[in-house]
Amino acid sequence: MRKLLSHPHVIHKQIAGVSELGTALEEFASEAVDVVAINGGDGTISATLTTMFESSIFRRPPALAVLPGGMTNMIAGDVGIARTIGRAATRLANLAGENTCNIPCTARAVIRVENGAPDKPVYGMFFGTAAIVRAIDLCRRAFEEKGMRSSPAVALTLAYVLGRRFFRGRGDDDVFHGDEMEIQFDGQDRDDGAQLVALVTTLDRLVLGSRPFWGLENGSLRFTRIGYPPHRLIWFARRVLFGGPLRDLPERHYRSRNTDSLTLNMVCPFTLDGEIFQPGEGKPVVISTAGTVRFVK
Repeated sequence: MRKLLSHPHVIHKQIAGVSELGTALEEFASEAVDVVAINGGDGTISATLTTMFESSIFRRPPALAVLPGGMTNMIAGDVGIARTIGRAATRLANLAGENTCNIPCTARAVIRVENGAPDKPVYGMFFGTAAIVRAIDLCRRAFEEKGMRSSPAVALTLAYVLGRRFFRGRGDDDVFHGDEMEIQFDGQDRDDGAQLVALVTTLDRLVLGSRPFWGLENGSLRFTRIGYPPHRLIWFARRVLFGGPLRDLPERHYRSRNTDSLTLNMVCPFTLDGEIFQPGEGKPVVISTAGTVRFVK
């Protein structure tokens, strides 16, 4: 960050944890900043969005410049200003002296999840449940705790899970088993049953550049689910992750659609940008859009 320190008009605040995030943002708001840079991972970005939307600190929401400074940087990979922390810092330093009206930005909707915390909603960019949560736990235990960065750790986890599925067949294991869910879209259409995977995102690309969504409806939220037991998952895996808009997948087993809100009745834990939450007993998980945020590109 030495490049940024050479710009005296750049306000810099180093925090010890998310508990200090509100104070830092209040300081930025008092200075009427136009761009807030975040040097952290997905969890830090989610905490920033939650603070911004729940507290209304800023009279006019600033643009966010995301630097890939965390262990998991899926959000930075989609809306960040560069893929490496060095290049991101250089890019940010170059932008620091420019008129903010000339800084290129892209807009993304933000996910609002109710029932994710004991007393308030949480906000982020990626929601996942069922095997996604179990795979995250496996990834952290097997690879990230040993210091491996997110993308190679995810690639190895995916290869391990699919490879084990291929060689062990259809039997349940600690990742591959179904979770019963009742899913309702926009208060109307339903999609119930056992699911291996269910995800909701407003990002355009996820880990490894994947795009596991192909819905054609209007709606800010991209939803995809894989039913359990999965039908020919090894055969369809590449098409699910990297296929185009017309993927020719059996909808009974693989469904993707766009929506503006959905409600899930389930008992399994879920993740929002890497943080794990347990639904309140007997309470639905309600997912909607909170508005849009501008991200510096």
